[in-house]
Amino acid sequence: PMNVSKVPRNNSHRQAALYQFREFEKIPELPGPKFVFAHILLPHDPFVFDKDCKPISEEVVKKNKHQVNYLNQLQCTNTQIEKIISNIFSRSKAPPVIILQSDEGPFPMNVTIPKNQGWGSAETTSLREKFPILNAYFFPGKQIDALYPTITPVNSFKVLFNTYFGTNYELLPDRNYVFQDEDNYYRFTDVTERVR
Repeated sequence: PMNVSKVPRNNSHRQAALYQFREFEKIPELPGPKFVFAHILLPHDPFVFDKDCKPISEEVVKKNKHQVNYLNQLQCTNTQIEKIISNIFSRSKAPPVIILQSDEGPFPMNVTIPKNQGWGSAETTSLREKFPILNAYFFPGKQIDALYPTITPVNSFKVLFNTYFGTNYELLPDRNYVFQDEDNYYRFTDVTERVR
């Protein structure tokens, strides 16, 4: 039973992720060149899967610490992503170009941000927990000298276009910003040096 949660939003969250995983199976069969973008809202909360991708209820979530729930859902997510990538590699007629990125790291678990405060007042430890992301590239048939350890997503597609389509896009500075707080979403602070 997929509707194990008493909170309807949690059931919807689970069903949306499962739908995305199923749809990925169809990608290699789509005709012609394709650009596929997917934003999968896992592994962060709400926690709706155990480590084996079985649905869990809010009662199960409450029994575990936040870190345990996060790691369990992360294991589920990793398993599904590995299946998706393996399927794409094994069934694609031409070698695919793949960029796999997370949009953010986990919400800080070691030094949390107090209520009524925001990222603008976050401790460096919290920022260093939040900012590191998975950023993996598969660029077949090309020697890629343009990738470097501190690359951020702002430059990912510039490198891709320059590599495969002969463009000459200039890379932007790889900087990290936070918004001040929930009342100031567009008031940004550069925290690059703090998170490195």
